Amino acid sequence: MIISFDLDGTYLAHPEVFDQLADMLQESGHEVGILTNRHENDRPEIGFDTDFEFFLGQDSDKMDVQERCMGKAETMMIEGIDLHYDDEADFFPDYVNVIKIV
Repeated sequence: MIISFDLDGTYLAHPEVFDQLADMLQESGHEVGILTNRHENDRPEIGFDTDFEFFLGQDSDKMDVQERCMGKAETMMIEGIDLHYDDEADFFPDYVNVIKIV
């Protein structure tokens, strides 16, 4: 499987949990990386070796939550991402698999 984590409100809210989860998933043969609306020049330190990183570079302050999630959903479809973890999971379309992080 190909699995992605959002940064804000998700990975950055629980980095220790996601670092351990990423390590376990990668050890089991899965690809794990980052999918975020942040700009690439605003990349924080990530505690696991990512297999991929998608920085959509969208100005999230000027977009509503559904627009932000649609951009991620489109990237998931194009890049073949099977599962995404995100704090805004309720706003993704039904044709992608997203786990809500609280």
